[in-house]
Amino acid sequence: MSLMSWPLSVPVLTDGFVTLRAHHSNDLEPMVEMVTDPQTQSWTSVPAEYHEQAAEQFMSEVVSAGWDSGSHRIWVVELDGAFVGQVDLRGAGPVKEIAYVTHPFFRERGATRAAVRLVLNYAFTELATDVVHWRARVGNVASLKVAQACGFTFHETIPRLLHENGQLHDAWTGSIAFGEPTFPSKEWPNIKLAGERVRLRPLRQRDGERWDETLGEAAAQTYLVGTIGAFTEGSSAERFAGVQWDTARGRSFAFVITDRDSDEFCGLVIAHGLTAANGGGTELEWMLHPDARGRGLMTEAVTLVLGYVLDPGGFDQRRVTAFVASSNGASNHVAQRAGGRLFGTQTSSEPIGDGDYDDLNEYEWLR
Repeated sequence: MSLMSWPLSVPVLTDGFVTLRAHHSNDLEPMVEMVTDPQTQSWTSVPAEYHEQAAEQFMSEVVSAGWDSGSHRIWVVELDGAFVGQVDLRGAGPVKEIAYVTHPFFRERGATRAAVRLVLNYAFTELATDVVHWRARVGNVASLKVAQACGFTFHETIPRLLHENGQLHDAWTGSIAFGEPTFPSKEWPNIKLAGERVRLRPLRQRDGERWDETLGEAAAQTYLVGTIGAFTEGSSAERFAGVQWDTARGRSFAFVITDRDSDEFCGLVIAHGLTAANGGGTELEWMLHPDARGRGLMTEAVTLVLGYVLDPGGFDQRRVTAFVASSNGASNHVAQRAGGRLFGTQTSSEPIGDGDYDDLNEYEWLR
């Protein structure tokens, strides 16, 4: 606990890019803008009705009490004199927890990750901290990307860990310990590939509508039910969260297929199992939007993905597999045209949409 009271007790932290400081009255308006932003409302427990009086009360009661007790330190993040957001460090002992929120105007500029690194370094060097934990509601990809960029090791998804606005939510979790680097071992992948007819890029949130259309189509419901379950409206949102969580842990990557003349979602190729021992456990999954079929896009996309996955300069995998229902003529054709070797068939092992079971063809590609 500091001998000085808030706000004099707040240490100013800076890396030359962002500055962390105590709150002051000029922060009230941007605080309200940040808290009432729809994205902030979606992922936090802040009240929907929030105004400057509430922000002032938060500063004078919650922020000041946290600093005075030494149990909850909250900094304002500032960039070029402007309010960017807040970083919270909670806990008075060797185990602490970090949280952060960013003003909508300053998202995806690198300011929050810089601020988080400053707070982590302060916690480890000045507050005798052994470990800092992070958690976020499942689906909060923006928070996930900041944690990944700051070197957090991700653990498990914990059911019903968070209670926000009267509801229980599952949470992603992670931690970083004293002595561990506050930078990622690998940057978040931003892979872009191009062929004669297709371009491949990372999956984005705005692809959801077209992905839902793909998942809801009859062929997808017949042949993907074994891996994605029955389709419900908005299924892509849950799938998007799962893919991003696995990407953060280096386990998978989703390539969005677009044609050469448009950035519109035409389909997906997902590489799963990228962390398998000896590079031998990667499995491809693919699906194509109904209006993109019949143009050879999927064969070219799968071929491009295979090249990257097997390349030592790419994902550096030794072996790739794909499992296709025997009656799925289109996907078997793609696997064969992309050079897959049929190495086995599992009898009546693949559930399909009509409640029956189909044989499952097993394809492989070797480096």
